[in-house]
Amino acid sequence: MVVDLFRWPPKARQFQEVIAAAVESFSREGRSYNYTRSACEQLRERILELRLPEQMEALVMVNNELTERECADICLSRRPELN
Repeated sequence: MVVDLFRWPPKARQFQEVIAAAVESFSREGRSYNYTRSACEQLRERILELRLPEQMEALVMVNNELTERECADICLSRRPELN
């Protein structure tokens, strides 16, 4: 799977490494996106699990600058790789 950065709001792209790793975690077995839960909440949880150095800055941006719709766009930004 590849993360489609064009679905992300520009302000999230500065944390590409952290957020892309969080998005990729939605493709792991048993870890799919839950449409009945808050997208921002799920994105925050996945970022926290990563324990990367830039994690706190990314969390602040998710908490303070992204809407629920933007978080959903990020969470659902995976697409199959084209061979």
